[in-house]
Amino acid sequence: MPEERDRCAIMRRMKLVFMGSPEFALPSLLRLCASPWEVQAVFTSPDKARGRGMEISPTPVGLEAERQGIPVHKFASLRRDDAPFSVLYGLHPDFIVVVAYGRILPKEVLGVPHLGCVNIHPSLLPRHRGPAPIPAALLAGDGVTGVTTMFMDEGLDTGPILLQCRESILPEDNAQTLAERLAESGADLLIRTLEGLERGDLAPTPQDASQATYSHMLKKGDGQIDWTAPAAAIEGKVRAFTPWPSAFTTFHGKRLKILEGRALDESPAGAMPGTILRVRVRGIDVACGEGVFQATTVKLEGKNACPVAIFLSGHQIMAGELWM
Repeated sequence: MPEERDRCAIMRRMKLVFMGSPEFALPSLLRLCASPWEVQAVFTSPDKARGRGMEISPTPVGLEAERQGIPVHKFASLRRDDAPFSVLYGLHPDFIVVVAYGRILPKEVLGVPHLGCVNIHPSLLPRHRGPAPIPAALLAGDGVTGVTTMFMDEGLDTGPILLQCRESILPEDNAQTLAERLAESGADLLIRTLEGLERGDLAPTPQDASQATYSHMLKKGDGQIDWTAPAAAIEGKVRAFTPWPSAFTTFHGKRLKILEGRALDESPAGAMPGTILRVRVRGIDVACGEGVFQATTVKLEGKNACPVAIFLSGHQIMAGELWM
């Protein structure tokens, strides 16, 4: 964290190292590139195979950094004994800025910058610490979430808070649309945070650990729908797991992803959870443990996503069938 003896370090042009990987981090990187500060280097995840063709491609952050002419480092590890640590240490940055880097920074790395490591976390900490705070907010039915900037410590999102901003969760939001807005507001908050640290008038505030909740890393199997759950919870799952890993059920032996839908304010009238009650152009109504869920956009294994109206033109579904 900045100390009084370090103030001279930020009277000159601040030097930053940026660590990030996915699209969520792009607005922050672009704002830093347009700032008066020097982005010395970008650290991002190694290239990997993506898409159906499994072509090797860089991360969105790595690709943008190359466009900006910023040196890019793609290391799988930053342990003290590894060569990448020496590269980072040799830069002598004032700050390391971390936005969805996808790796836990070792203690040695946290001590490299003169003034600290600043992280953007897409939740109102201490709520939804962990790697999947945006899906967690949707699963919990939160009406409001936000973004937090904090100094990083050795814990999992436990560092002292610098600034926060709030963002309403809209009824039509899924994880992707919410992430897009939080990425933009997070970039604005990052600039305000660094400006405050540069001026020396921004004081960190410890988190209240008693209020902490945690989000776990999502796995592909997490998307399976349990039709015994309330319809409102299933709607939250569909929104939380779009675009990945997607909420899904089984239709005629194949995986059927449900990308959009809504809970209906009606009773399943004693039908077994998972039973199809009605098949209509506007949606397929399914009995739940409590209430009825209407699927409106679906994607069958190996096929393109489409509205239910189009799906029904190529697949026969009857009331009384059971989705598992």
